[in-house]
Amino acid sequence: QKGADGDSSTMSLPTAASSAPPPSLEPARRVDGDGLAPGWAEAAAHDGRKYWYNVTTQETRWDKPIAGLSQTASAVPQSQAPTVAVATVPRSEPPQQPIPEWREATAADGRVYYYHAQTGETRWEKPETEAAVASLPMTPVPSSTMSAKPAGTEPAEVPPQKAPDSDLLEGWLEYKTPEGRVYYHNPSTGETRWERPSKPGPETAPIEKPPQKHSVLEKPTSEWKEYETPDGKKYYHNPQTNETKWTNPALDDKTSSSKPSDRGRKMDDRKPSRRRGGVTRPKDEKGRPLNDKAAELYFIAENEKKRARKADAMENIDLSSMTDIEKTKLFKSVLEELGISHENRWLETMKICSADPRYFVLSTYGRRHNAFVIYVSQATKTAKVKRTLETRRSYDELLEMLEEHLKNESHKARSLEDCSSATVRIVEEDPRYKAVADDHERRSMIRSFFIDRERRMRDVQRAKRKENMAALRAVLDKNSSGETPAFHERTSFRQVCDVLAKDPSFLALDEPDRSIVYDEWEKEQRAKVMEVRTKERERKRAAERAKRGAFREKLEELIINGEIELTARYKDVLPILKEKEWFASIADQEMKTSDLYRDVIDAIEEK
Repeated sequence: QKGADGDSSTMSLPTAASSAPPPSLEPARRVDGDGLAPGWAEAAAHDGRKYWYNVTTQETRWDKPIAGLSQTASAVPQSQAPTVAVATVPRSEPPQQPIPEWREATAADGRVYYYHAQTGETRWEKPETEAAVASLPMTPVPSSTMSAKPAGTEPAEVPPQKAPDSDLLEGWLEYKTPEGRVYYHNPSTGETRWERPSKPGPETAPIEKPPQKHSVLEKPTSEWKEYETPDGKKYYHNPQTNETKWTNPALDDKTSSSKPSDRGRKMDDRKPSRRRGGVTRPKDEKGRPLNDKAAELYFIAENEKKRARKADAMENIDLSSMTDIEKTKLFKSVLEELGISHENRWLETMKICSADPRYFVLSTYGRRHNAFVIYVSQATKTAKVKRTLETRRSYDELLEMLEEHLKNESHKARSLEDCSSATVRIVEEDPRYKAVADDHERRSMIRSFFIDRERRMRDVQRAKRKENMAALRAVLDKNSSGETPAFHERTSFRQVCDVLAKDPSFLALDEPDRSIVYDEWEKEQRAKVMEVRTKERERKRAAERAKRGAFREKLEELIINGEIELTARYKDVLPILKEKEWFASIADQEMKTSDLYRDVIDAIEEK
């Protein structure tokens, strides 16, 4: 609440230090003249409207209470009454007897305490001498007196009453906060202050005052005041703007030009961008930065003359026949034409493009901003793809350059350090080497090149070795064929080496590779010999089976014709068989004809 003289009677503590003490609390102006009813004081609400406050009953009113008149005017509604910084207490059930001097109130932490309306005494215990305690709104006191205590702890010491011989002004009482700090309260006016209100006059003995807890800063006209938290830390509060800070504002004013503070800097107050010479956010008449929408209006007004000179740009554009999509495309084409890229901010874009009448092809701020966001998003993706392609091209050119300059270097080289100094100098002076600006990426690419180069060289060597081994094998096959082969399956490796000692294909391979080729050739030769032999055996067996079948048929024919009896022995039949022409071709078989004769006789007997 503020008094009629503008001084603050109560004050909310700055959020920067919730436990810090409040400044001196000036009283609301008490006006007993001009017909004001006794006990009423005039005050001012936050919006400047006057109201009247009864220091005894705590009643507040919008209309002036006149002495001698019945106080029937409506009191200030609770929802509209000016609020105080301390906690308010709900009214309990009315007492059954006249209201006593002791009143019940509730602290900010919800705990109940008791307050004497006449003496200003407060205590945690319920007074036993009173029959009842009225539940009325508590008188404003410093919030530190009502600080919360843990359950089960003792309450703060009951503040002492005024001493008879004290120099304290009439109506003032002395109290102590739970931290032991002394303050003073006037129950009649409701004023609370830290400074001791002493009686004036030379006869008054000097009394030591408590340490000063707040002071005006070094600038006489400054609205800032200095305070201390219970732990001794200083902070500063401006009652006019309700701003609180830890640093000394006077020192900030001196150093702001050379060392601006970063605390509390807003995004809208950022430094101007360096792109396009920088765009400073416009400010209003009070020096406050404008938001984006207000800044657009500022730039539109600023660029009015420029738009008038470019009015012919809209002559051939019929907005009434254009769809929303076509208007958006036209707006984006304007952005592209004026050089807006993905790096431009919206503030810069508004200033640059609002000078072109085509900027208003989209009628509202929201549509223009939305189209800009989409445009920047697409431009960002395009720029990213372009950077990727450029980076890939620079990598490819670097690899081509290394292949060009290092083709004559030894295949054992694993890095540039393994190459000759002349080659290294040529490589480092090539523009394609410097095209890859990132040193880490360039070293990585060179390392990958040497790894790939080594792999390709191994592939070439492997192919050459395979070709030489195939040539030696062809020589061995040639010398092992024909009517009089030089080599056969029983020819040893040493014999082959002696015969081919001067053959180029033989000399192109080392000893292990020659041995591998010989082993494969020998294995194949042995397989071929085994195959020939197997076929010969099969042929002989087939011929033998045919001749046996023919012998059986001829023998059965002789038996059927009666030339040979079944009971005849082989040695008796042999002369008859030798007389037959076909017998000579069968008798030369390895199998004895006697055994064959016996088999035929047994088969005929079975039949």
